[in-house]
Amino acid sequence: MGPHGSVGKSAWVGIPSPYIHFATAQPSSDAMSGVAPVIKLHPRETDRALQQALPAGISAFYDFSADRSDFALGPRLATNLPTSCLKFGRADIIQEVSASIVYDDDDREVAQLELVGESVATAPSLAIDITQDTPITKVTALESGMNVATVVDWKVDCPVSARIRAVDSGRLFVQDKTYLLVGLSQSMGRSLARWIITHGGRHVVLSSRNPQTPEPKWIEEMERLGGTITVLPMDASKEQSVDDGLAALRDVFKLPPIGGIAYGPLVLKDALLRNMDLATMDIVLNSKVVGAKLLHERFSDTQNNPLDFFVMFSSAALFGGNPGQANYTAANAYLQALGQHRRTKGLAASTIHIGAVMGIGYLTRNSREAEFQEKSDVDTLGEDEFLTLFAEAVVSGRRVNGVNGCKAETVIDMTDIEIGSGIPALESRHKETIKFYGDPRFGNLKTPESRGNVGDSSGSKMSVGDLLLQATTMEQVRQAISDSLSEKMRGVLHIPPEESVNATAPLLDQGIDSLGAITVASWFSKQLFLDIPILRVLSGASIAELAAEAAGRLPPSAIPLVADADDTSGSSLDSGPSDVSSLASVTTVSTPPPDTPGTKNGKGVVRQAPMSLVQDYSWRLQQELTDDPTIFHNTIGVIMKGHMDLEKLSKAVTLSLHRHETFRTAFLPESDSDHVQHVLQAPSWRMQCLQVSNREAAVEALRKLEKETYDLAAGETFKIVNYSWSQEDHLLIIGYHRLAGDGSTTENLVAEISSLYDGANLPTPPQYADFAIKQRADFESGRIDADISYWTKLYEKAPAILRVLPLPQAHRQRGANVSWDQHTGMFRLSAVLAFRIKECTKKLKISPMNFYLAAYNVLLARLTNQSDIAIGIADTNRSSIQDISTMGYFANLLPLRMVYSSTMTFADQLESTKESMRQAMQHARVPYGVILERLGLAGTTARDLQHAPLFQAVFDYRQGAAESGTIGGASITEVLASRERTPYDVVLEMSDDPTKDPLLTVKLQSSLYGPQDPQAFLDAYVSLLTTLSTTTSLRVEMGTLN
Repeated sequence: MGPHGSVGKSAWVGIPSPYIHFATAQPSSDAMSGVAPVIKLHPRETDRALQQALPAGISAFYDFSADRSDFALGPRLATNLPTSCLKFGRADIIQEVSASIVYDDDDREVAQLELVGESVATAPSLAIDITQDTPITKVTALESGMNVATVVDWKVDCPVSARIRAVDSGRLFVQDKTYLLVGLSQSMGRSLARWIITHGGRHVVLSSRNPQTPEPKWIEEMERLGGTITVLPMDASKEQSVDDGLAALRDVFKLPPIGGIAYGPLVLKDALLRNMDLATMDIVLNSKVVGAKLLHERFSDTQNNPLDFFVMFSSAALFGGNPGQANYTAANAYLQALGQHRRTKGLAASTIHIGAVMGIGYLTRNSREAEFQEKSDVDTLGEDEFLTLFAEAVVSGRRVNGVNGCKAETVIDMTDIEIGSGIPALESRHKETIKFYGDPRFGNLKTPESRGNVGDSSGSKMSVGDLLLQATTMEQVRQAISDSLSEKMRGVLHIPPEESVNATAPLLDQGIDSLGAITVASWFSKQLFLDIPILRVLSGASIAELAAEAAGRLPPSAIPLVADADDTSGSSLDSGPSDVSSLASVTTVSTPPPDTPGTKNGKGVVRQAPMSLVQDYSWRLQQELTDDPTIFHNTIGVIMKGHMDLEKLSKAVTLSLHRHETFRTAFLPESDSDHVQHVLQAPSWRMQCLQVSNREAAVEALRKLEKETYDLAAGETFKIVNYSWSQEDHLLIIGYHRLAGDGSTTENLVAEISSLYDGANLPTPPQYADFAIKQRADFESGRIDADISYWTKLYEKAPAILRVLPLPQAHRQRGANVSWDQHTGMFRLSAVLAFRIKECTKKLKISPMNFYLAAYNVLLARLTNQSDIAIGIADTNRSSIQDISTMGYFANLLPLRMVYSSTMTFADQLESTKESMRQAMQHARVPYGVILERLGLAGTTARDLQHAPLFQAVFDYRQGAAESGTIGGASITEVLASRERTPYDVVLEMSDDPTKDPLLTVKLQSSLYGPQDPQAFLDAYVSLLTTLSTTTSLRVEMGTLN
């Protein structure tokens, strides 16, 4: 009833006496204003407006309204009140039926005795009527309801519906205690604070190392709900900060004792365990472990500072594992163990393993929700689900004295205090992405599936050739090539299966390097029999562009349905030699026998050809350095472990030498300027297999071989010797002169010997003389004039000569002439640093080479105080699949002009380096010797050089399996390399074999530096790599050079 006896839309709301408020929707209710404050509400008020209009801390609600529909004001007010608020209706105040018996106080005791007597007299007869138990499933169906004789049987074979009470439906917190949220000062902490206040709490503290003060509107809203918010700066990982913070809550803010703690610090530094350094492990452990331990020690006295709850936030990754988060998982495991320890002591504690929370928390704050949902099969949580999870932890983690009144001695004796979330549905369709799908410990969580729902896994993906045979339009052709190439690039670019491959972005921007470009070109050659230039890939082409280009070059027989559809004339064209099958047959010619006859042009000579441009420049240098013929020697020693049949090895080597003309080519001094190479019918030397006493003897033999001269006129340009000191230990030495090979040739030769050793039938290889003829033709016909023009314009004004580096034993100024000799130092990067650099390159979409090169430029610039430096970049100079398969001397040096400014960040430097490399690779066909001639820098003889022309620093980055491989049952375990000597001041070589940690080699000009300087240079470079890989946002001038 409303005021004055009328039926109205009225309600009483009460908070602790003497505060009473009267709420009504009547237009006039002034009569009640003298009794209690009046809150006037519109009957169609929004829920949010209702919450804001009501006073804080409501403890009781009386609904006297007549309208009981769901949308009436009274019921809607009830649903918007705290769950701890008591709710009453008219029936609780006004009794509608009068009592049949009314007793006064004198008769009450007599009436009670009579009732007990009647009950005892009736009991025997009622007991006789009990003939069977009533199943719990039928209790609600009893016509007469239950009476004293009803026996309920709870043993059932089917589920029973029951109305249960939600864990957070009551008052979980009290107003005379403080609730401390540690490491939870942002969105998740604020959500939790609101929830605590609406469930009975009043004093909530938001704490973190650098907390952000919430918006004033939010604080005002919490005050309207009856709460007070305190923001506390406190570093939980530091003992003094914890003690100061707890003291401030007590002495400065005058808050009640702490009654509960929610502990949720989060610091992520992901890395594989084998790549993780101690600092990365510590920063994550300290954020969780130290703080939890400190708070446990300060709240472990049940008499003086008892806690109602101590909820520690863990992760779903703890029970499922997550590669790259060993430190985070270890920290969470500690929290779980600490919770168990507290339980054994009768203290409050619980751990919640939280899945991915959407809407609040880390993922939302860092805008990574969509990324996570795309990558992960872990179930996500909404904000309400997270709060329910926390409520369960509060209730289950209350203080206990053991199990069933007994003291708990072990973990097994304790009640459950772990609450998990986020475990995905373990269905077979997810078995490839759920890392613990096959773990038997999770077997009981697997979802039963019917056979009809299980996809056929016996099929395999169709090849791109098969897809093209089914394509009916050019769009389908382009899409088939793009999709297939994208899958290939997934492995090259290390893109996880759950991520998509960007087909429209330039591959160079996605981090592809020269080795990856070779893989792309090889894929087109093997799958579509098309020659895509490597420079096309490195010049900025995308997958979609390459696919479109390839689609336009396919023969009609490769896409027959498209050809038929496009044949508007109705004529049938013979594809002839363009047929895919005929193309395939061209590349599968068997290996010719060693004695394949040739057309002789002279005694022992089967062919003559001009030297290539790169050979011609090196030949001139060799003639100017006749006093030391070993300058251009390369001697590579490969330590191998395992069984190797030496007879089979010799046959494989002999066969390989006959297959490639470069291994049987003679170089003769000519009277004119046209330098010629003479291909001989057979090699002028044979492989040797020798026995030695031990490894030291084999290495000593390698050092002697380094100094042996090559008889170039007789065709002696290669030497291969194998030294064995047991059936399992070998040193295979490959020595060669620069005119006949390079680093790629060495790697290809080892791979080919391995294949021939295993009996492989290899196709006829292309020959180096053909490359030399083509390179000469391109140069003489002007086909590379545009590339030459690029370099001459870039160096219209030459950069200053590189200053002498301020190393401990360095000379203060340059001497007379360079010595063509160097001091060498080596250093292998740690797995942790290498991993960190790779993570940076993946994030910034650059290649590892660009990272190491940019750091090299920064180091040189800082040591010399120069901002314009030219660096020679070693390039394989193999721009086509045919070049890749050719043995011979292709290597080139590209004069990269690097910029440096102390105001640049390293990220800026990386971007600049990437762009410089992009431009250089687009014009990489020009040999270094040709650039020097066009710039007028080729006049000085090799012995008269005071410094190397154009650039004095070189960077040689070699990526691939240079330090790994097998021949038969023997595997490469180590590589001992002695390479040609140069006139350059600084040469930084880097071997980035994916099976090992990167190996750095620095060579310093002996006329300028001492034997200890290479190590000092490497120390400074590694120090710089460590600093720059930590954060690329640093300015390049920052960081020490130790």
